[in-house]
Amino acid sequence: MTKITKTLNTVDRLSVTLFWSLLSVLILLVGAYGYMVNKTVWNAFNKDGAEEQIFALNSQLGDLEFQYMSLSNNISIEKAYELGFQNAVGKTVFASREFVAKNVAMK
Repeated sequence: MTKITKTLNTVDRLSVTLFWSLLSVLILLVGAYGYMVNKTVWNAFNKDGAEEQIFALNSQLGDLEFQYMSLSNNISIEKAYELGFQNAVGKTVFASREFVAKNVAMK
């Protein structure tokens, strides 16, 4: 009789442990689901603001490109001298880079 009682007590403890484990997993999954739904709704809500900001930045970019084109058309050697630029004196050296990886095999 004591063996049966021990077995029943063991089964009872296992069932309680299993119940609380499953309940914990369920609460965790419900919390994760709620978090993901919240993030999805929040991102959808902020999408409109982001699109408006993109539109405004594109407008500013167009204005800046127009200013750049206007200013670049006014560049001349006389304007450079007026701004204080001078002709290079002596040997002019430009930076260059050799292609080092000549023996690279591709498969």
